[in-house]
Amino acid sequence: MAKKATFEIYEGLGSRKKTFTVIPFNYTAEQFEAAVNYLKRINHCSLDHLKGAVGYIWKDELYLENPAIPGARLVSVLYYVR
Repeated sequence: MAKKATFEIYEGLGSRKKTFTVIPFNYTAEQFEAAVNYLKRINHCSLDHLKGAVGYIWKDELYLENPAIPGARLVSVLYYVR
């Protein structure tokens, strides 16, 4: 039986491919652990290289700064930093 997805994956639009995992702002330990393990596996890194931030989702787009749009959903974002 397949595990239920506990996070969403977004990719950056810049010249370098950057992957962001998004979990709800009120996340559980299980959701956080699944997102961290995914990022560690695809980037071949340790927990020291992962950073977290607050983000907003609006119309299936991820914003790392507040877009000042009512209705934007608040989320937690994890990503890899060299």
